[in-house]
Order: sequence, then C-alpha cells, then structure tokens
Amino acid sequence: MKSVYHFLITIFTAFAFNPEPAQAAPDPRAFLKEEAEVYVEAYLKKDYETCLKMMGGDIVNALGGKIAVLNHYHATEDALKLRHMTFETMTVDEPGPVVCKGAMEQFVVIPEKHYYSAQDGKYILNSYILAVSDNGGRSWSMLEGSWRLSEHIKNKDLLLYDRLKLPLRKIYLADDPRIMMIEKGGGFITPPETIKYKQSLRQRGNHPTQQPVNLVP
Repeated sequence: MKSVYHFLITIFTAFAFNPEPAQAAPDPRAFLKEEAEVYVEAYLKKDYETCLKMMGGDIVNALGGKIAVLNHYHATEDALKLRHMTFETMTVDEPGPVVCKGAMEQFVVIPEKHYYSAQDGKYILNSYILAVSDNGGRSWSMLEGSWRLSEHIKNKDLLLYDRLKLPLRKIYLADDPRIMMIEKGGGFITPPETIKYKQSLRQRGNHPTQQPVNLVP
C-alpha cells in the first residue's frame, strides 16, 4: 500500500508542476486585414479622421506626426495627377507573417494595391500598410507605406528592417508590368531595366508607353 501511495503522490506532483502547455496566441493577421480594409475604405471616402485615429505610435511621431504621414499619400496622388493619372480605388492583400521584436513589439506587413487610369491604359501602384503593436498585439497602429517609413526603420534597426522585407513601392502599366517606376528618395524613377526594355521594344518596331523618367511628389 505504501508503494501505491507514493506512486499516486508522484503522479499528482507531476501534474501539479507540469500543467498543460499554454495555448499559442491567436494569429492576428485575419483581424489586421479587416482593419486595413477599414483604413482603406475610410481613405476612399475621404474620412481622414478615421485614418488618423488608426495611426499612432513612436514611428509616426518620428516621421513628423499623423498629418505628415497622411500628407505623404496626398503628395503621391498629386504627383500622379500631374502625369494625368486618375486614382480609382485600392485593395488589400493577405498580410505577411508576424515579426516580433522583444516581448511586446510586433509588426505585420499588409500589401496593398492602388489603381489608376490614364489615357494610355491602367496603372497599378504596389504599396503596403505596416501594422505595429507595442503592447503584445492588444492594440495596433496602421502606417501607410512610404520611403520615409522604410528609411526610418532601416536607420534605426537594420536587423528589423531585414526581417520585415518591406515591399518596394512601384507603379507599373497593368498590361505590361515591365514598364514601371520605382520609389526612391521621395520620388518615382524609371529603373535601368525598364529603360533597356523600352529600347528593345523600339528596336523591334513597337512603341512603348511614353512614361516619365522621374516622378517626384
């Protein structure tokens, strides 16, 4: 009986000190996609108050505040209007993985597309929203992607920058993505590969869309 008693005590102690493993924190990406869609819908309706409420955090302050971040988007829109590109709509794609920094900071890259029309066809701007949480995912801020955001993270934390893999913002002809411009230093420039591709089209007798070499907001 004594051995059985000790056996039961041993089993009880094992359960007491080895509880069931804690469940993993829920994946926030479905929620964040819905939040990004709310942000996009608010912007399409020019409900900038909602957009500003969804921004926040130290990164926004480092970039000059909520108004400055939102104004970057306006600057891009205005620059494209000068090239006779008319903004139509935006869509949100599936969020990337959750990137953690320390115990509390979390980041999720949410790709988005902006659609434009012009006399020579349809254009697509590949961009992103960066969702940021500084309290372990209990609340999130939405930041519109831009070269300033990318450079800020790169200069502040190169390891985090490499882990996030922020998408390159570029605008391209929907019918021929090889005709494109990429964002660099506050503007959009035509990369060498696009210039070479357009030259090859001319040599074959095709006349590519006359795209601006530089597009600076």
